[in-house]
This record gives sequence, C-alpha cells and structure tokens, in this order.
Amino acid sequence: MSGNATTNGHAHRVLVVDDEPSIVDAVATALRYEGFEVEEASTGRAALDAVTRQEPDLIVLDWMLPDIDGIEVGRRLRARGFKTAVLFLTAKDATENKVEALRAGGDDYVTKPFSLAEVVARIQAILRRTAGNLPGDVLQFADLVLDENRHEVLRDGTFLPLTATEFSLLRFFMLNPRRVLTRRVELANPQTEVGRLGLSLNAMLAQIESSFRAQKASERKLRRFVADASHELRTPLAAVRAYAELFGRGADRRPDDLERSMAGISRESERMSLLVDDLLLLARLDEGRPLGLELVQLHVVVSEAVETARTVEPERAIETSIEPALVLGDRDRLRQIVDNLLSNVRAHTPPEAAVTVRVSSPNGSAVIDVEDGGPGLGSEDVGRVFERFYRADDSRARASGGVGLGLSIVSAVALAHGGTVAARSEPGRGAGFTITLPLAQPHEGGDEDDRA
Repeated sequence: MSGNATTNGHAHRVLVVDDEPSIVDAVATALRYEGFEVEEASTGRAALDAVTRQEPDLIVLDWMLPDIDGIEVGRRLRARGFKTAVLFLTAKDATENKVEALRAGGDDYVTKPFSLAEVVARIQAILRRTAGNLPGDVLQFADLVLDENRHEVLRDGTFLPLTATEFSLLRFFMLNPRRVLTRRVELANPQTEVGRLGLSLNAMLAQIESSFRAQKASERKLRRFVADASHELRTPLAAVRAYAELFGRGADRRPDDLERSMAGISRESERMSLLVDDLLLLARLDEGRPLGLELVQLHVVVSEAVETARTVEPERAIETSIEPALVLGDRDRLRQIVDNLLSNVRAHTPPEAAVTVRVSSPNGSAVIDVEDGGPGLGSEDVGRVFERFYRADDSRARASGGVGLGLSIVSAVALAHGGTVAARSEPGRGAGFTITLPLAQPHEGGDEDDRA
C-alpha cells in the first residue's frame, strides 16, 4: 500500500464510473492494489445513487455515460451540496472540454489513453488537498482561454501578458464573437451612385457571411469526425494500456487478474482493429477508389445475409419478400450493406421485434428494404442516422451498439454504387431503411454471379 489510500486508519473510498467495463476493471483493480476501497458504476444515475447512499472521498468519472453524462453528474452533485472530489477520466482532450469539466465541479482531468500510475498519483494528490472553491468564470475561443477571476489569458497553453485595457478589449471580443460581418451599410437613394454602391457592398457582405457560415459548418463537421474517431480509438487503447500496466502493478502475481488482463487486451485489440478497418473503408470510398465490379445477383446476397442473421439470433422472426434483381457492383460491399442493416436491428431493438426484409426491382432500380418493429426513431434521428459516429443515444453507451459507423458505411457503399439511402420511422412504430441501386444493363459486366 502506498501514498494516500487511508486517513486515520480508514481506507479512502473511490467510486469509478465508466460505461467501458475494461476501463472500470483496470482502474478499480489498480486502486485496490493501493489499498483503496472501490465501488463501481456504469451509468450516471447509478453514480448519483451510489454517492447518495454513501458519499465517497473521490469519484473517477467518465464524460460519455448512458442516460446522464459525466458533466451533468458533476453539476448535480454540486447542486445537491456534495463536496466529493471528482477526477474526470475521458477521451475528450480539447481545451474547451477541460474547461467545461472543471467548471462542472471537476477537481482534475486526465485524458485517455492514460497511465495508471498517473491516475493513482493524481487521486492521491487530490485527496491531500483541502477542498477549495469552484473555478471562476472562464471564457474560451479557439486557442484563447481567458480566466476572469485570475485576470489571466492563455493562448494554446502559453501565458499572454496583457494590460488592463487589452484584457478588457479581449474580453469584449470573446463575449461577442463573429459580429463584424453582420453589420451592413446604411442604404442611400438606390438611384444614386452611392446608393447602388451600398447595395453592392451589402450583397457582397451577405455572400461573404454565407460563405463563412458554410466554411464554419464544414470545419465543425470535420472537427467532430476527427474528435469522434479519436475518442473511439482512445477508449480501447486506454483499456489495453491499463491492462498491460496492471501486470507490473501486481497482476503478474495474481493468476485470476492476469488471465482477466490478457483477455481484456485481446478483446480491446480486436475492437480497435474492427474500428480501424471501418475507418479505412470509409476513407477509400471518400477517395473514390474504384470498386471491384461484377454482375451480382442481389437477391442471393440478401438471402445469405438473412440466413446468417437467423443463425446469430434464432429467436428473432425475420420475414422475407425477395425478388430476383441483378446489379453491377462489389459483392462483398453489397453484402456488408445488408449485414450492417441487420446488425443495426439487433443492436437497437429487442429480440421479440420482428424484421421484414424485401428485395424488389421497380422502375429500373433494385431496392433493398429492411423494416423492424422496434421502438423507432425521433424525427431528428431519422435525418442524421447516416452521419458518421452519430447515435440516437448521445451518451454513446456501448451497450446500445457499435460506434456509429455501421449506417455510415451503408450510405457510403450505396453512393459508391450510384445508389441512394433513406430512413423512415415513427416513435414506437419501428424503423425502415431503403437502399436503391441501379439495375444492371444487359451489356454490362460479364457472366452473372451464380453463387448461392
């Protein structure tokens, strides 16, 4: 036992909250090695209940949690008067994320992947400190961070010496970002040269403002994609690193812990491999790399995918209405479309929810339709389900399915084949997904794909 695991002979109690079982297991095991009493939770509500039952000395808190995210958990704890120390442990590494977490009641912030030694040391340091005041007001814009209470400004983590006037001006601009282009020239008589010039200037400013909005939206989308990809890779990587570090912290002398650590490393490594494969596929499709085209009997491909789904989940009823349809495409990628749609059903609907799979060829097109009897989607979710990393559950709970790339791949593969995708749903009445592909023309391809 080392450091600050006890006070007056009593072991400090630590609550570890994360929806990743591997992270909880590794962190909790390391803390127990150090002599801490550890309780575990995987949801925001479970964390709040645990604190209410018996307030711990410290909470190791993930950001992305089911039902209630870590930020809201921190705010609720402070609002209820709990003074429990909070160490955020998350894959979100942007400055604004750290500021938000600290303002929500966090005492420290560690990003994934992490060192168990650092996490333990930070916990011990927090427990040595006396309780202090919550952080003051902090403004953030791009790489600038302005602390109003400390009268300090940081740019990309570097302190900027400013005069009082400069500080006040910067504060004003940070409180009123992007206001310049919304100003317009006051209109004069449009029949005069000055009036016509004013109209031209206002039209130009409107076009510039519109271009900036489009650029900002594109940049936000790209940043979100990069941040999401980073987050999803950091989490299993953090688990692998933590399990590996447990070996040197005592797991090598505990056979059960060693076996569990090795199994965890294998499981999380496989998960990273699958995620990287999906990202590489999307990157290739984005680059417009040519597919391996051949004549494919789409009805055969869909039938094979349905049989596999029945084998994986025999208790689910899957009805089919499949007509012959011949398309020119990449057989493996077309199979992936159907596999992902059926996997999506398994992840987000109960086993008793029936599924109907149809293949038809109306109006010169091949149409795949997958409809389920599950809880359905909200109107906003229907419009966004094909976005990369989007999940109707904002908490990104792993229990609800994958990382949000399955339907993105469906969309990307369909578009690469010259097709379209569409989703429909009403809450409580199930969801449906329709993939429309061009039928093969008689002169296209070679021999038909007659694989069964």
